[in-house]
Amino acid sequence: MKRIIYISSYSIIDNNQIGIITKLLAQCNQLSRYYAVTLLLIGDNPPVLCNNHMFIKAQENIKIDFIYVKREADSLKKIRERYRKATKLLKYLEMQKFDFIYMRYSLADPFFLQIYKKYGNKMITEHQTKEVHELFKNGHYIYAIIELFFGSVLLSKVSGIVACTNEILEYELNRALVHKNSLVNGNGINVESVKLKKNIFVEKNQIDIVCIASFAYWHGIDRLINGIHEYNGRKKIVLHLIGGGDGIADIQANINQDNCSIKIYGYKNSQEIDEIFDRFDLAICSLGIHRKGLLETSELKAREYCARGIPFITSSPDADFPRDFSYILKFQSNEDPIDINRIIDFYANLKADTYSSSTLRKYALENLDWKIKIEKLSVFINNTFSSI
Repeated sequence: MKRIIYISSYSIIDNNQIGIITKLLAQCNQLSRYYAVTLLLIGDNPPVLCNNHMFIKAQENIKIDFIYVKREADSLKKIRERYRKATKLLKYLEMQKFDFIYMRYSLADPFFLQIYKKYGNKMITEHQTKEVHELFKNGHYIYAIIELFFGSVLLSKVSGIVACTNEILEYELNRALVHKNSLVNGNGINVESVKLKKNIFVEKNQIDIVCIASFAYWHGIDRLINGIHEYNGRKKIVLHLIGGGDGIADIQANINQDNCSIKIYGYKNSQEIDEIFDRFDLAICSLGIHRKGLLETSELKAREYCARGIPFITSSPDADFPRDFSYILKFQSNEDPIDINRIIDFYANLKADTYSSSTLRKYALENLDWKIKIEKLSVFINNTFSSI
């Protein structure tokens, strides 16, 4: 069996990274059906802390290794931190001798260029954003300039590029400058890991809407709140926010309690979410992806909502869902307040059409499950390296 290593960077392992770590483990467990898999996490906290974390438990089918380099706060010392990470990674790869390398793309720099030069012919990179655009938008101008210069050089060395949307793939292929094998493979979910929502419609004078996230400006919850402020109807809208993040304080400050209530649950694990999920009517995906400079999305939360069997609201197209998917209400990607009357009509139509949570679940099993996603990825990997 061929040996493959999945490499990903991480920061301090906390609740903000639960979704990413869960995704990495799910991908690797499915990859183990085709290859001998090692997951290598490169980060800035001691491996013992990661290994004891509930999301980094020992995995039966995969090997998990860590490269730890102390996090530096000073800008000049950051250069040393990156050099140490690259040096340790290069040494690790020289010792282990893998057939294929699958890299969740991190930032480019001259230190990592040495790794790409040596191992690019057996490497595929995975991309979740348009890196230079996002760095500029977030004010990381020095990193953006470094990425702008070295990113194209790094990508020119790899054998294949995977992206979660068509938009991101086109961006990366343009950066690579030369032809590359490529694949659009949206995010997935382990469908059986989440509980199916009970198919219950209760006549009540309110709609309960849930959003699960580590909240940030690009989730666009303010658009929904602004829409509620403009809404004059009788039906009450109740927001249930599961998670935390820097955006929670802004959300709380923007709530008008006269016509909207908000319940903040903090971070919850899957079991805790299961216990409360049946009470919710609709779910919210990000309503501000355009604030990151993106037009398309492949959100993990959309896959979870679909697997749980709850209709949801979004503002960006997702290649994994048909444009006329009847269980998604789509708004424009702009700063306009969300039209609450459209949400009320959408919910009423679901009831009239005898909505079934099992229909959404079936779609997730057939299109979004990691088993399906990784089968597609394994074919791409084998085709890319067929001559090796």
